[in-house]
Amino acid sequence: MPCEVDILGMYLHLRKHYYSAFIVIAFLVLVGGVFYFGSRKSAPEIVSRTTVDTTATSTGEETGKPELETIPPEEDIKRLPPPYTGQPIRELGNPDILASIGAAYVERYQKDLNSIANRIEKGSRDHVDWLTVAYIKKLFSNYIGTRDAWEYAKIVNPEDAVAYFNLGELYGYEFKEPAKAEENYLSALRLNPYHLDYYIGLANFYEDVPKDLKKAEGVLLSALDKIPHTEPNLFAQIGAFYRDQKNYTKAIEYFEKALNSAGAASDPGIKKAIQNEIDYIRSKQ
Repeated sequence: MPCEVDILGMYLHLRKHYYSAFIVIAFLVLVGGVFYFGSRKSAPEIVSRTTVDTTATSTGEETGKPELETIPPEEDIKRLPPPYTGQPIRELGNPDILASIGAAYVERYQKDLNSIANRIEKGSRDHVDWLTVAYIKKLFSNYIGTRDAWEYAKIVNPEDAVAYFNLGELYGYEFKEPAKAEENYLSALRLNPYHLDYYIGLANFYEDVPKDLKKAEGVLLSALDKIPHTEPNLFAQIGAFYRDQKNYTKAIEYFEKALNSAGAASDPGIKKAIQNEIDYIRSKQ
């Protein structure tokens, strides 16, 4: 029997909980930046209060120099988020868990948390700091601290989908709070309906937690309206769903769409993996 899960997982990120494994290795704080679990193609845009006037000054001269937005002190105070009341930023995790991990590894991430805490204490309002705090704490299974940081990231920047999506996974699988999980997954999709991972995550949640296959199917099919059909993973995800439900006719239909997509045509490895999956499903009919 072909190793369809291993092969397609390598080429297609094919369904079923690659999220938890990915977050452990992908959201590492590196010199020069952070990788974002919710948005792997690009980092969340940082909203700046600095504007650039490249047209003209009050005297009609072009400048191109930054023009700082003047905000009255009372208005600036209104824009401040409420104080953070969650787990202390510098708290990396349970001491028993930390003791079982290499000291150099713990020291590295403790240093990162301390640096972020220092920036925040000096007045930083960058919501990416809070995303990073959450990612680091999750590396050490500190789910309370992870939750608190992601929830506060939502307050600092309520328009960024990353924190919502990750909270969906956290509430759904770690805290066993399905209502909060669904609310956050749906918010992520509302804010960014063009991210395939968000559809996959919500569909997996419906399938795994409330066992609502109809909703899971509906979420995956709704992605067809938003995700480019050149993306083989879109069709492969739907095909894998039907394969798991033993609806082999529909599974083959969508895997063949994946096979014929422009993305598969340009990658021989993906094309071979999809063809192997089709052959395997046909052997089950």
